[in-house]
Amino acid sequence: MNPHLILPIGTQVVSRVERASSDGQIICPKGAVGRIVHAPTDNSHTYQVELPDGQQVGLHRHELSIRKDYQQVEQSDFLADYELRDYIIHRCIVGSRAYGLDDEHSDTDRRGIYLPPDPA
Repeated sequence: MNPHLILPIGTQVVSRVERASSDGQIICPKGAVGRIVHAPTDNSHTYQVELPDGQQVGLHRHELSIRKDYQQVEQSDFLADYELRDYIIHRCIVGSRAYGLDDEHSDTDRRGIYLPPDPA
């Protein structure tokens, strides 16, 4: 991760922190997916991130991850247990977690394609 890189508008990101409204209601849970709608000119200011429900939240660069990078890290830990990494040709997270609509009771739905080695 390059902490000095300014992410462009339209980039899909994942929140690393939880944000609450002034009355204490959670408006952006940790792990929520959103899209950058306004980028700062430097890293001392916040990005405006639009969540799937249309709300916008301000997040600093260190408070978010690029969605693509986040998914690759999450999947690599799970797949290492099964030693399938060398045979994967496509992998992704689908369902509520992919769109930031998950809650504490949601599971993680993964899909992928792998080609096992030729036994011959």
